[in-house]
Amino acid sequence: MNYTPPHSVEAETMVLGAVLLAAEAAEIVVDMLAPDDFYRPAHAHVFRSMQNLFARGREIDMATVADQLEKDGKLADAGGPSALIDIADSVYTVANVRAHAQIVKDKATLRRMMALGR
Repeated sequence: MNYTPPHSVEAETMVLGAVLLAAEAAEIVVDMLAPDDFYRPAHAHVFRSMQNLFARGREIDMATVADQLEKDGKLADAGGPSALIDIADSVYTVANVRAHAQIVKDKATLRRMMALGR
């Protein structure tokens, strides 16, 4: 049987894109989520870089995140600069970032609970 753990790539993308596009989105999600809440490893790398920038009081945008990923040796693992462009291009609103972050958190909690049950 082919099993796919609970996740929402769409919600993950919306969270990351919102942070890329609006500084206030980072303030909402940086304490709400952890990198390991993201199902896709590439998304976890991007979020970790965003957290790092936020913690240092740095601006968060495509260029700064790409630079941080490169410094961390994770730019290729994150899909390269084009992946950041794709993430930003897929966001149509940042207004619901808290709801999207909650979806990511809920799916991560389900994955953890299921892993404990096995």
